[in-house]
Amino acid sequence: MDAGESPSSGTIVNEFFHRVGGHNTIYLFDETTICKALLPREFYFYKRLKNSLRSFIPDYKGIVKIDMKDEERIRAYRVTEADLSATDLDFTKEYFSPEIVNDIYKKEESCDTSKSDKEINQQTTSKGPECSSQGLADTDKLEYSAYILLENVSSKFINPCILDLKMGTRQHGDTASSVKAQKQMERTKSTTSSKLGVRMCGMQIYSEAERAFRRRDKYYCRSLSVEGFKHHLYEFLCNGTDKLRVDVCIDFLQRLKEMKQVIEEHRGYRFFSSSLLFIYEGQLDSPSKNRTNKADIDIRIIDLAHTTCDRLLHKLPPYEGPDEGFLKGLQNIYDFLYEFVERERKI
Repeated sequence: MDAGESPSSGTIVNEFFHRVGGHNTIYLFDETTICKALLPREFYFYKRLKNSLRSFIPDYKGIVKIDMKDEERIRAYRVTEADLSATDLDFTKEYFSPEIVNDIYKKEESCDTSKSDKEINQQTTSKGPECSSQGLADTDKLEYSAYILLENVSSKFINPCILDLKMGTRQHGDTASSVKAQKQMERTKSTTSSKLGVRMCGMQIYSEAERAFRRRDKYYCRSLSVEGFKHHLYEFLCNGTDKLRVDVCIDFLQRLKEMKQVIEEHRGYRFFSSSLLFIYEGQLDSPSKNRTNKADIDIRIIDLAHTTCDRLLHKLPPYEGPDEGFLKGLQNIYDFLYEFVERERKI
């Protein structure tokens, strides 16, 4: 809680400006922390996260309750797990009983939207959470009062270039309804997910020349072919110019290699419908807080609401081996970046 605030006043939160994918509203709690709707499986996963995965996943920081009574001044109140209602945590308390699973997935599906975001081609200034993010985030009322606090991985960047990549060849979770599973399988087949094990969900690129962000939303990105995916991946890595940021690519390649090794070691894990968040500093002359001779970059696994592993205590048979669909996506991203760097070096 910010200095000078009392528990009764809570913390005023704003819509998170640097969100580029997803459909649920995310709020900025403070400079280094975001609020994301508490989904029981994701909450349970964060609470039991293995140390070997921690460097690749945003830090879990606790729980808040969001009060939407005053839409002009939305407030968040820190709470403990003991303060959550039975409805908030039924999924874990009942160990994934069919009744609770069905209730939870109905709640999750109610947050889906068929409304298309406006395709964003216009430039948007980068003043922070107060700026408009129209077209990138739905402004529907919140579906949940309980939120988890997570590390804001973009906070160490001044003008972050951000790419959200949906990973894997399967998007539906273990307990998805047949309708939901069929919908996700059709989407997988119609996008690059089936061929590459990855598809784009959205991006923002900072242009130094224009001093503004360029954005693409998930609806635009879903239409991309394999060649379109490669083209926009290259575009993302050019920092708003026609020149590849080779330094950024090299750092990303090293990070991907490290992540691949860790994922291969996590046998029985399935990261269904998760995303990889790629971030690098778009402001070349930025006095970044952690500036070195290398580019400032980060890659994290996010959106873990459908993640499965032996620690989740579900009643379904455990999976064997690592998540091959996720690894397929990782390998293709790595190969594309490597190809970009090698091509640039030959020029």
